[in-house]
Amino acid sequence: MSYPGVIKAFHYHENQDDLWFFPSGNAQVVLYDLRDSSTKGQTDVYYMGEENPILLLIPKGVAHGYRVLGPTPATIIYFTTQSYDAKDPDEKRIPWNDKNIGFDWATKNR
Repeated sequence: MSYPGVIKAFHYHENQDDLWFFPSGNAQVVLYDLRDSSTKGQTDVYYMGEENPILLLIPKGVAHGYRVLGPTPATIIYFTTQSYDAKDPDEKRIPWNDKNIGFDWATKNR
């Protein structure tokens, strides 16, 4: 569970894929492709949670993070294609405000 306004970003995996679901609350999920692919350097944004109950598959090599939206906490449930290994964790960190990614986490009024 994460609380309103919290940003948990960015991290990526070299060996595992993630599958994310937010059964309660709402979140803005941001993906940034680090892979050597046709979408390298591309940013994608998804709005997930009670208002949009979808599953999101995040491939290895794609940095990901989220921000809780609205006044209530958000719960994330996720599955991975590999078990966690405390001696050799497959989790690489990138700052939430990394200049190479350049994502603006501020809410925009339209």
